[in-house]
Amino acid sequence: MRPFRVLPLLLCLAALPARAQYVVKKVVFIGAAPYEEADLQAIAALPAGTALSKADMKTVTQRIVDTGYFDDVQNTLDGPFKAVEVRFKVKPTDQTKLMRAGFENIVWMQPEELSAALAAKLPLFAHGLPEAGQTQARVDAALTEILAAKGVTATVSHAIVEPSTGHPLRVVEYKVESPAVVLHGAHLSGVATEMVPAIRAALTRNNGTRYNEGLAGVTSAARLLQPYSDLGYIDARLDHLTRAVVPGADEKHVQVDITAAVVAGDAYKVSALNYAGTPVVSAEDFAKTVKLKPGDIASGKALFASLAPVTVAYHGKGYMDAVVDATPVEDAATHQVAYTVTVIPGDVYKLRNITVKGLTPELTAKFNSLFQLHSGDVYSETAVTGFFKQHIANPPFQGYGGAYDAVADPDTHLLDLTVTFFHN
Repeated sequence: MRPFRVLPLLLCLAALPARAQYVVKKVVFIGAAPYEEADLQAIAALPAGTALSKADMKTVTQRIVDTGYFDDVQNTLDGPFKAVEVRFKVKPTDQTKLMRAGFENIVWMQPEELSAALAAKLPLFAHGLPEAGQTQARVDAALTEILAAKGVTATVSHAIVEPSTGHPLRVVEYKVESPAVVLHGAHLSGVATEMVPAIRAALTRNNGTRYNEGLAGVTSAARLLQPYSDLGYIDARLDHLTRAVVPGADEKHVQVDITAAVVAGDAYKVSALNYAGTPVVSAEDFAKTVKLKPGDIASGKALFASLAPVTVAYHGKGYMDAVVDATPVEDAATHQVAYTVTVIPGDVYKLRNITVKGLTPELTAKFNSLFQLHSGDVYSETAVTGFFKQHIANPPFQGYGGAYDAVADPDTHLLDLTVTFFHN
């Protein structure tokens, strides 16, 4: 978390009598661009005529600091006691470091209505979310209040989602944990006759799955449109999407019906898939496993399969935040697309703890003797999957199934691994 410099204010106020009372004439913010004056005044909450003490000034300044939108906050008072001008000299946080907010399943409101409601409670929300301060948590509270006003008792959570192949931006994703929000049905117009069976099959596969229209993960729309993506319709989208909330089987579940128009766009073919190579995966090794070649239909499924070995290779070296992305350049005239593959490796993660479940003490000891990773080692997902491939069907683990869960801490770059065995 970034430090905030408020010492000049505290030194200034230290010289004032503890019970000194001022009357505010006006509040002035200096250096606050790009923020709007009205939003800044709403945060300060010091209208003309407000009585102000030393303690009040500390509270107001801390309130500004706690937003997280400023790296530096200083304060001075100017003028007579009964008509004082309160000046805040601020240094806004670099705007490129603010994160976008995504909303996975806030289905009781249209996006425009939700944004307006949050902006009313959090004046600087529209600019993005800072990593420091209390604004991220205050969005949780605001969403809870907004939904309560609509008669919905919800448990809201958020998480910072690091970039990945599916979403190359760092975002703060908000979702309703309870009640569970699932897809119930979709009424889609504009579906080409030949695509109807595939779209129906996609809907059947996804009915009852967690509803997602956020910025992280695979959205429900993308899952429904996968048949188009697999045939090269790289710009296929759902337009004019509306939602209807349907009561679930109990109060712990909510179902969503969506209505939208399918806009398929044009089918594209691949003109190039450019990959320069990296120290982890050379261009030659990439070419051996690539599933998408010039002249092929620009299938989203084939593109993902082409990038997956690169991601696996980086995970095998401990780069658990590695982002493997294929940036498209479309040629609308020829309906061709050229992809350029880039890799942002991120930091290397090390193994912090290993927890083994489901084995006897004797078998746990055997596992520990065979498993290649130990606390403090660079984590390798390949080592974990390799253990299962080599040992799970052979004595002494024959008759067991296995699974693993790796939880990475992006702040410490440490990872906790849980390996669970169960009888088949």
